[in-house]
Amino acid sequence: MNALPESGSLAPPDKAAAANVRRRKGLKTVLLALAGLTLAGMALGFVASPFAYMLYLQIAGLILAAIVFFSIRRDPVLLAVGAAWLAAYILRQPEPATALAALFLAVFVGRSLLPNDRRRRLFSLAAGAAAGLGFAAFLFFFRVSGESSPVSAALRAEAMKSLSYSSFSASETEKRDGVIEFRQDASEPGLNLYNSYYQPGAMLLDMDGHVLHRWRPEAGGSNWHYVRLLPDGDLLVCVEDEMLMRLDWSSRVLWKTPMRAHHDIAVAENGDIYTLSGAEEMVAFFGLRAPIINEYIEVLDGTTGASKKRLSLFALFPKDFSFSAFGRVHAQIFDSQDYLWRILTLKRKGRPLLRRLTGFDIFHANALKIIDRAIPGLCQKGDLLLSLRSLDRIAIVDPVRGVNGGVRWSWGPGVLEEQHDPSLLDDGHILVFDNGTRRKFSRIVEFDPRTRSVVWEYHDLGAVPFYSSWGGAAQRFLNGNTLITESDEGRVFEVTKGGERVWSYMNPDDGPGGKRATIYRMTRITDPLTVAALLRLTAAR
Repeated sequence: MNALPESGSLAPPDKAAAANVRRRKGLKTVLLALAGLTLAGMALGFVASPFAYMLYLQIAGLILAAIVFFSIRRDPVLLAVGAAWLAAYILRQPEPATALAALFLAVFVGRSLLPNDRRRRLFSLAAGAAAGLGFAAFLFFFRVSGESSPVSAALRAEAMKSLSYSSFSASETEKRDGVIEFRQDASEPGLNLYNSYYQPGAMLLDMDGHVLHRWRPEAGGSNWHYVRLLPDGDLLVCVEDEMLMRLDWSSRVLWKTPMRAHHDIAVAENGDIYTLSGAEEMVAFFGLRAPIINEYIEVLDGTTGASKKRLSLFALFPKDFSFSAFGRVHAQIFDSQDYLWRILTLKRKGRPLLRRLTGFDIFHANALKIIDRAIPGLCQKGDLLLSLRSLDRIAIVDPVRGVNGGVRWSWGPGVLEEQHDPSLLDDGHILVFDNGTRRKFSRIVEFDPRTRSVVWEYHDLGAVPFYSSWGGAAQRFLNGNTLITESDEGRVFEVTKGGERVWSYMNPDDGPGGKRATIYRMTRITDPLTVAALLRLTAAR
């Protein structure tokens, strides 16, 4: 017969079993909380604004994090992994944070489900580490391989510079200012219009770089993105994320239309003005919702600035909001740069909540041109040529049919890299500034849209490669030359078909810190009648 324990004594508790029970209860609590918060978020997505939806998800994330912490507070291994993840998150290291989060999840589940003896713990740790690192590797590969279109590492790096592009040159290959090279016999004559990016005011120059006229508005926004000159000397100004306005020759504001305008302006034959604008919206995705920056083609009355029509790019390109894009949007919500304190501050100040050049910016349209003639099998007069940078794509759309078969043609993924400024040439070819943000050099590409084949390109891989990570423009002249804006460097130059440089200009304006100010796009006015009219206005000052 077994001896009875002495009076008042108890059998030692099974600490391992008790710990395992606690882990299982903790896992169950976490899973139930996750399911409940997720279902509530899905329901909220159908009635909430982007601000309310993001606010809920971020508060729900804090609640879930607190529940997880209390479930692992006695587990030093998980606490260490969790602390490492938090450090990577705060320091904005996405790849390590992703790997550590996956590792934490796998180890947490493994240690909660498996018994707590020593061999099982070691097995669960090894299995959890392998599963976590494997999952992280998958996410990393998916992230990198998917960057050939929507959001690249270069795009994320630019997003850290500011809420928009950089307003000063990244490096300076030339120390001289103004026109530094001019072969009059080989260059296209005309007048040159440009503005220093994100600075108020614009200039009209002759070919020698002399300033013939300046627009200096007393009021009208400081973040000038792009300017377009009209034949009568009026100037259309896109003030990024603020307004579109029209100035006369004396810089008086004729009208201004508040909108989140950006990048480009086109003028139709009837005087209507086309531009691009952004709007923060909740959009549908297989029964779910997500906040994005939706882009619109805006049509305004040229005389009054009143809105006449707008066309949604999300309605035109709904299939481009893929599972990966949906995942990037929600990952962006929990990005440390977009977390709670920032969105509350922006909401209080009445400023845009969703940042460009992030996962929210699924299209990043950066060019809009009105096609002036029909080309059989490709386009009709009045169609629009668009550039969608985040998709590495240019497209021709029919603004009349809109979403019902509105996309006539598109091309670019796998060839172009975050391109800018496509234009339709007289022979039906398309010219485009291909930024090359992943290959780290830019090029100007001319291709036949009907055969989808490149027929000419310009690039320079010298000691300092021709490269602009953002912006950039290419304008083809009747003599076959091309005017190229290298935005990063604040430099504009003209090359022949053979690649010979015949005119160069370095922006003399200073940006922040005394660095050379950048130029989004320079335009040369070559029509003789328009040039003559502008010179008469200049002489009459």
